Amino acid sequence: KLNYSGDYKIVIDDEDKELELYKEKYKDHLLIFNKMDYAYIDTGYDSEHFPKSTPIFAREFINCYAYNNKVGNYLMLDDDIQRIKFRIPDYNTNSLPGYHITNIDDLLDYLFDFMDNDNIYTMGFCHQGEFVGGIQSFNEEKILGKRAICQIFLFNSKKKFDWKLVWYEDYNSCYYNGIRGQLTFKIPFIGYETELTGNDNKSTGMGECYKDNIQLYK
Repeated sequence: KLNYSGDYKIVIDDEDKELELYKEKYKDHLLIFNKMDYAYIDTGYDSEHFPKSTPIFAREFINCYAYNNKVGNYLMLDDDIQRIKFRIPDYNTNSLPGYHITNIDDLLDYLFDFMDNDNIYTMGFCHQGEFVGGIQSFNEEKILGKRAICQIFLFNSKKKFDWKLVWYEDYNSCYYNGIRGQLTFKIPFIGYETELTGNDNKSTGMGECYKDNIQLYK
């Protein structure tokens, strides 16, 4: 998609029910890991009885793999990303229409150069929901300074990023690293679209955690 021409990896844990299908389809592009090998991270639980269907273990595995293999710059994407577009303000219509990205290679080269030159630990794009309401509700300073990154991360494998807590690990980790002086921010005019997220879809992914622990919301 988006005319990407570089290498890519699909990450899956060794307990996935569709592991054999992934092996057949993705072959050398597939990375398989064991979640418990990365359970040393701060899950927020005082025992090993934490939800395993959280993406935090895969995120830690990816960062470790990138560091050990000297990957350099890389993009971490959740599996429910459907589209990535430029969102450019149209002040005549008070809207933020989307424009297709036709060469994401050039865009990523530019963004990674920007990260490297300014010692940025991670950057991300805006979710579709942040564009609701058009220009009036979209504030660049608020996006850059106060909103945590989620679902799409740009990283450099030389820079350590600590993942925290199984619940909302993307938000919590950005805030944790941010208060330690590690610069993280969202790019305001690039947006991505997803299908149902874990909060809405109780049958897959983090939806299992929300369903199993519904008492936390009562």
